[in-house]
Amino acid sequence: MISSLRINLVVLMLLAAIAFVHGAVPGDLDGDKIISQDELSNAESQFKEGKITSDQFEEIKHIKENYPRTIVDCTNRTVTIYRPVKRIIVFGGYDTEIISMMGDEDKIVGVPNYLKDIDFRKVFFPILIQKPAPGSASSPDYEAILNLSPDLITCWHYYPAKLEEQLPDVIIRYASSKGPETGYVIDDPAQAKALKDSVMQRPELAETNAVKNGRVYVLYMALPLGIQGPIGEVYAAKIIQLDLFRDLDPQKAIEELLSNYLGEDFDASKHGVFVYPPV
Repeated sequence: MISSLRINLVVLMLLAAIAFVHGAVPGDLDGDKIISQDELSNAESQFKEGKITSDQFEEIKHIKENYPRTIVDCTNRTVTIYRPVKRIIVFGGYDTEIISMMGDEDKIVGVPNYLKDIDFRKVFFPILIQKPAPGSASSPDYEAILNLSPDLITCWHYYPAKLEEQLPDVIIRYASSKGPETGYVIDDPAQAKALKDSVMQRPELAETNAVKNGRVYVLYMALPLGIQGPIGEVYAAKIIQLDLFRDLDPQKAIEELLSNYLGEDFDASKHGVFVYPPV
């Protein structure tokens, strides 16, 4: 009975499409995401030399013996999983219940926001409703998704293409309006560069087009807000569609705003870091 139930639950899980599976593979030296015999031998040598722990070595050995695994999801897409999935954002309410019942509730790091409004889950899945809610598949909070560092996202079959497209070809990381990375009184872009590099190095983003193509930007958080809104729009346009908006000049927009409306003389070519890298 229990075995039959478990099999049925696995079948139901495949009815959910997999939006993406990302992340570096421990022990993989050549970047192909597959642990070769030579790479396993190297890990064993590192373990004997005290460079990695026994748990780390056992994880690499487990990956060598059991991965990659390939499945076909409900949209008939072939998805390859190269390492154990440890962090899941589940954008389908039924999926969260199934994963929980299979004993992997602790792997769920994000749930859809509407999950918390249903009394059935409040009563029988109280731990799930306490999980972070990075929006929903139809209205995702991309910043929250990235902050949760998921290995895998599941959702209904009509959402994966949208999620993968927006996770993006371009990543814009907002920097605090209080500094130290960006702002009107910041002239050195070193901190902004460090913030960009930290995003580029996140393993869950390694396979995104944004990282592969170097289209990761740090933007001063205050720009899209209040009277600075038009400046933020100019920067966003240049970042996302440079070919269409080559004639826009964000620095000129800053200078005109400050001069025309605040009576301030500000040379944006000499002072301030508003976006990194420059556009």
